[in-house]
Amino acid sequence: MKQFLFIKSATDVTTLPASAFSHAEYASATSVTLFFKSNVAGGEGSVAVTLAITSGKASEVISSISSQVANSNAFVFKYDAVKNTYFTSNVTGITSIITTTPVLSTQLTQEQVEDFAGPLVATGGTKTNIAVTYDDANGNMDFVVASDLNTTGSAATLTTPRAINGVNFDGSAPITVTAAGSTLSDTVTVAKGGTGATTFTSGQILRGNGTSAITADNNLKFDGSDFTILSSTSARPKLLISNTNSDAEAPAIVFDRTSTSGADGDDIGVIKFDAEDVAGAGPHTYAQVLGEIQEADDGSEEGKLTLSVASHDAELQPGLILASGNAEDEVDVTLGNTATSLTTVAGTLTVAGTLTMGSTSALTNAGLVAVANQSNITGVGTISSGVWEGTAITSANLDADTAHLTTDQTFTGIKQIDRRKFPISSSTDGNAIGDVVYFGGTTSMTIGTIYHFKSDGTWEHADADAVATSDGLLGVALGSASDTDGVLLRGMVTLDHDPGARGDVLFLSTTAGDATATAPSGNNNIVRIIGYCLHESSGTIWFNPDNTFVEVTA
Repeated sequence: MKQFLFIKSATDVTTLPASAFSHAEYASATSVTLFFKSNVAGGEGSVAVTLAITSGKASEVISSISSQVANSNAFVFKYDAVKNTYFTSNVTGITSIITTTPVLSTQLTQEQVEDFAGPLVATGGTKTNIAVTYDDANGNMDFVVASDLNTTGSAATLTTPRAINGVNFDGSAPITVTAAGSTLSDTVTVAKGGTGATTFTSGQILRGNGTSAITADNNLKFDGSDFTILSSTSARPKLLISNTNSDAEAPAIVFDRTSTSGADGDDIGVIKFDAEDVAGAGPHTYAQVLGEIQEADDGSEEGKLTLSVASHDAELQPGLILASGNAEDEVDVTLGNTATSLTTVAGTLTVAGTLTMGSTSALTNAGLVAVANQSNITGVGTISSGVWEGTAITSANLDADTAHLTTDQTFTGIKQIDRRKFPISSSTDGNAIGDVVYFGGTTSMTIGTIYHFKSDGTWEHADADAVATSDGLLGVALGSASDTDGVLLRGMVTLDHDPGARGDVLFLSTTAGDATATAPSGNNNIVRIIGYCLHESSGTIWFNPDNTFVEVTA
């Protein structure tokens, strides 16, 4: 007889007949299990031998063992893990030998069951008015009802009527319950476990009312899709979500879209503020809060929240958009809509990053203003420190209370100027720095010459030949017209002639309109100091006529 011999160790040897071999199974890439039937302790068990094999050779080992059992002429299939010799190629060891002991059970024959159950039913227990006999020959049990059973009445009625809710019922007529003052068709009160009502309007939600009938609330409805709360009371209805737990967690309103295929741009939840217009042609949505999916990719999910209002024509426009930025933990915020939108900050605006106006950075992270090429910046405020590095602000863009440095301007009120700088005038005739008046209505004046203010309110050339043309107010013409170009009364000025050498005291000359370094000496000439010469050839002088003069008698 063919035998399997498994030697796992010197003390673990198992011999099994080849006829007991059942089948081989793939256990893993490196093991195969052989199953053998075995009679153990009077019952049928099994022995499972797991062989270690060369990886990937399971099918070859299983096929080889099955073929050897069927066709080999050998009497012993030896697998020796001690000497490392195996009857089947690609077997490399014995992993385990496990014997399974069966659970013994005794199966009774039909006769044994009948001989046990028949007498038990026939003689055991209480059987009122019923006789039971067991026929061992054919295995039958006979049940006989006693002849003295009470059979009064009929199949349709009860011999003794039974009370239902206080009313006797014998089965001869339909049941009508009246004992408690009500019938099965009447309304069952709340106190008796009913609703207190006979009908409810479809879609209305039932609301308890103490011991009174349950109310189907017309102001509280659910039609299977929409839940509606109605009220005609001022400031109602009010939705209150209250949490009485003592921990730090808050109650929540959750908009949950259960679709398994969310996509970019999907709306998740929306809160709308609807009302009628003055003509009742609504309702219109006047404001809205919308939550959306901005990016739906798994692991890269991004959200977007938009607050919108109706803008002029009932069309919703976004006023505040919170959206995921293009970097980790970044959230971008958009305020207003279109370039004409007005954003008002009532308190302090703190900018942690860079403030950008249009396409240009307007405020650096250090808090420095850095505006360039912004054509329409308007506002009210004060630049308290720093250096203006932009282009010059034109006079047209300065208000009346701002000093214009290059244009005519009238100052009112009291002004204090601690120092006035008078640089020497240029070599151009009529160039001046000083006090200038614009009156007299005189034209055709000679620029850079000295004039005398006449009693008729006009100007004439000053002349030291007589008191009438040299007393009073003197000035230097700065152009051809007194009212337009002005007349210098005091200051630096360039005459149209060279009056003397540098540092000379200058007098009014007997040559009309001129100054001279030589005091007039003729009879009736006027000696009046009018200033000092600053350059011998450029005509520049300090013009400051003395208020007194001397008339010469010769």
